[in-house]
Amino acid sequence: MNTAPATAPPCSVLELKKLILVKRSSISPQVECVLRFALERPEFIAFATARSLAAQCRVAETTVLRASGFAGFERFREFKALFRAHLRAKAPPGVYLPAE
Repeated sequence: MNTAPATAPPCSVLELKKLILVKRSSISPQVECVLRFALERPEFIAFATARSLAAQCRVAETTVLRASGFAGFERFREFKALFRAHLRAKAPPGVYLPAE
């Protein structure tokens, strides 16, 4: 059974925004809530757990996992990595942000 995501995951937060706009009509309200929060608070997502994000958005943890899958990621860890990379790219020189 092929478990690869139907859509290649975005390589940047900008690509994620574009993906959400294109697929907006097929996003459930709960998944949209998670994705909106992710775009508004990338610093939270970069270090969050699926459980803490679910609590913040007042949705089930499985909804958070569905949101990351909707965005094309196989694992929530990969979804978080996108936001960590985003923060690293925007960080001033000399500021260290761990990869994991």
